[in-house]
Amino acid sequence: MKRHRAAPPPTPAQGNATILQNGQNASPAGQTKPPSVTTGPASQTALEAKTPAANPSLHRITGALGEIIWSLTCLSVPMIVLTGIFIGLVYGYLVSEDPLTSNDEAIFGERPESYDQSVYYYINYSATRLITVSSWTSTVTSFTSTFVMALVSYPLAKSYLSKSEAGTANELPTTYQFRLIIGLLGGSLGSLWSWLDYSLWRKRTRQTKLLWVTATALLVSVFLSLAILAVDTWLHVTTSTVPYDRLSPILAQPSASYSRILDPYCWNTTYDPASSGQCIGAINPPGNSINFPTASETARTLTNLSSVNAVLSCRLDEKPLAYITTAQRDPSLDFQASTYALGTTCKPSTRACNLQWDSYCTYAGGCIADMVTPAVTYNCGPNLHGDMLNNTGTPFNSSTGISQSPSSTGFFLQLFGKDNFIDPVARYGHNEITISNPFYFATGAQIATTEALADDPEAAQVSDRQSSGFILSCTSTVYELTYNFVNGSVVNGTYTVTNGTLPANIRWTLTNVQAYSQNSLESAWISGAQQSNTSQELADFFALRFSETALGMVVGMTEPASNLAERTRQHLLVARLPKAPFFALIVLNLLYAALGVLLAVLAIASQPRKTRDLQARLSIAGLVAALFEPHHTGAGTPHSKRSDSGIEGVFAEYHQRNHDGARVVVVHAGDGSHVFEKTSSQRLTMSDKSSRGQHTSEEPVVSTTNSEPLQPQVSQHQKNQPGQSLRVNPRNHQSGRSSTY
Repeated sequence: MKRHRAAPPPTPAQGNATILQNGQNASPAGQTKPPSVTTGPASQTALEAKTPAANPSLHRITGALGEIIWSLTCLSVPMIVLTGIFIGLVYGYLVSEDPLTSNDEAIFGERPESYDQSVYYYINYSATRLITVSSWTSTVTSFTSTFVMALVSYPLAKSYLSKSEAGTANELPTTYQFRLIIGLLGGSLGSLWSWLDYSLWRKRTRQTKLLWVTATALLVSVFLSLAILAVDTWLHVTTSTVPYDRLSPILAQPSASYSRILDPYCWNTTYDPASSGQCIGAINPPGNSINFPTASETARTLTNLSSVNAVLSCRLDEKPLAYITTAQRDPSLDFQASTYALGTTCKPSTRACNLQWDSYCTYAGGCIADMVTPAVTYNCGPNLHGDMLNNTGTPFNSSTGISQSPSSTGFFLQLFGKDNFIDPVARYGHNEITISNPFYFATGAQIATTEALADDPEAAQVSDRQSSGFILSCTSTVYELTYNFVNGSVVNGTYTVTNGTLPANIRWTLTNVQAYSQNSLESAWISGAQQSNTSQELADFFALRFSETALGMVVGMTEPASNLAERTRQHLLVARLPKAPFFALIVLNLLYAALGVLLAVLAIASQPRKTRDLQARLSIAGLVAALFEPHHTGAGTPHSKRSDSGIEGVFAEYHQRNHDGARVVVVHAGDGSHVFEKTSSQRLTMSDKSSRGQHTSEEPVVSTTNSEPLQPQVSQHQKNQPGQSLRVNPRNHQSGRSSTY
């Protein structure tokens, strides 16, 4: 754009800022006088220029108290409310339980779980939702630095005003420091970085207290925000969802019946048709026939189909036990109960019984190869010998043996009254129901095995069957068991050897009801051979399955009884919240809220009604208004319904509806510099037309280059009239001319 000389100087309109032009102080009326500067011993220059008297026609910015309250509300209230919600969720859903008494620990033992209540809170609330609520506070702080600096600006404005009135030059900011103060009051991190960069300048003016206070306030705000963010991240990382069992004290009166006692009629061996439950081994006259009224319950129990009884296994004092309990247990109940248990131990005896592959001839005249009968023979002594392939031998005839027909596995089981295969037990043929406790038995079978088990020294190879034969020697003992069932398993208990009633009935079922026991025990042989690598592992596997099967055969002679003790266990998935980051976050949140309250008190104490006008103008909006609308009087009807307006009230557009007058346009001024030009829409239209024709108007200029800060130059005789432009020209700065608002 072609540059023209300014028009003759008219009398300027009165504004709200003193104009310094060519080193002289211009009053609002346009009169100038030279400034008075004094230099003290500390190289301080006192400016004796006084602020001009207030012009009642100028717009006065009000609403200080409202802005302070609004800033305090936006700064402190969200932090207090969100922190209160977070604390309420933590303590409202905190998992609490009564401490375990000595009686609890005596019955159920010490709490096995590792719940460190001194380090963690356990919250019965979603960990994801809880952490989301906690993160709101760190989110809020990222938006509130503006409100922090708004409150800081009031005492800053008071200090700035007092220092300006005192006229001490070295306590007032330089132009660039003033720019930094304006930026810092905006609350942006970019302005803080600019201040840090300025602090590293080698040759710069000493930073004034005004700049230090402003930067420190923003630093404190940013530091607290980052600290809250860091602690919130710490809380996020360390909070997790964990299982938790909440325990109640021992109940005064047990409600469940998981114990088992003998049916009272089982103590009497005489059959009574009127009895509700019969002992399995009872004798049924006439004819002394055997009575087995609970065969159906036995079948259901052995096949895990019973809704009344179940046989489970446990390990106490390194002893594997099977015990009778209820089929339907409440998973939320820890209990102490009494019942019957059976413990069995077995050891391999294959080599002791000389089990081997053999053949024999049944013909007196001899046999050819096809007539030879194969056999898997064994001989454990005079009371236990035979052939697994043919089930022959004294213990296996119709009067003394269990297996009365050949089995594909050659399975056999023989009971003894004494150890070492002494005193074999035959089937009942009389009324006596007695047997020792413990009792003994031998068992054997030929089955397919794992490769490792086939190589065991106690495995006898049966080549034509691709299987191995085994014989086990076992001891079983029936116990009265008192056990504590905690969190789904037996944790401890005591057991004593019982009398011979239950062992006698076990013997009776094993020798007289082979259809149930033999099928279960043969399955134990087959299954165990595929899960074992040594003969002892196979012996241990079979021993436990025998205990379970033998007890399953006699569950019908027991009946439920009340538990000895109970307590409830509530299984929860809870949020495990570490206390350290929780309290750290609460403290930082409250510090941030307290910072807002403190700054609000300081703002109120800084005479906000007096400093409000300067406080509002310490902003980018204030600078823009000072440059382009320095003489606005605030006349007209404001768009807003507020009676007290802020910095927006110094703009003409705020007071004039449908304002379409002044515009700010950017034009090239040559040499890479640009001009910000304030003009009216009508003037822009005329300028556009003249750019296509001959441009004859002369316009004062306000310009800035892209390498130098804005230095406004205002002609003392310049009018701010519609159709006339206002420019800021950096050339005046280069020539030594100084003009500011």
